[in-house]
Amino acid sequence: ATYERTLVADQTPYDLGTMTQNQAAGHDLLLNHTVCFNCHVPPLFTDNEYYNIGLRPAAEDIGRMAVTNDPNDNGRFKTPTLRNVAVTGPYMHNGVFKDLRTVVLFYNRYNTKNPERLINPETGKPFADPQVPDTLSVTELTHGPALDDDRIDALVAFLKTLTDRKFTA
Repeated sequence: ATYERTLVADQTPYDLGTMTQNQAAGHDLLLNHTVCFNCHVPPLFTDNEYYNIGLRPAAEDIGRMAVTNDPNDNGRFKTPTLRNVAVTGPYMHNGVFKDLRTVVLFYNRYNTKNPERLINPETGKPFADPQVPDTLSVTELTHGPALDDDRIDALVAFLKTLTDRKFTA
């Protein structure tokens, strides 16, 4: 029972209601104005479903299709929880991003028309085109606003509130 209690992230600024104004603005963005909430549903911030978000997995990494043998599952991976996300990098199923801000920028690329927002700040190169475009979760990725720097910062600040204080102490 003691071990199992360590698996529950319930001592976070989000759970304790101790968010700053900027973090609260990020929470509002996640729940009401971005595509994030389509898949990252509270309280665990996952819907436990599978999506192709357009990352370029290794050729041998076919996602859910490895289990189902269904070509519609090619490139689809399970939505991870956002609980403790600030301490679980590198990010994405293939560990391609080192920074949470880069993750947000990656998702933002589906809604922005600003060419500067299509550049991965970690590499200085454009985000790669999806390797498996046929199964891309277009609906889940594209019905949100393009985010400016203030909104990106607020969203990242909120994501950090989902980390339990036992991991930051």
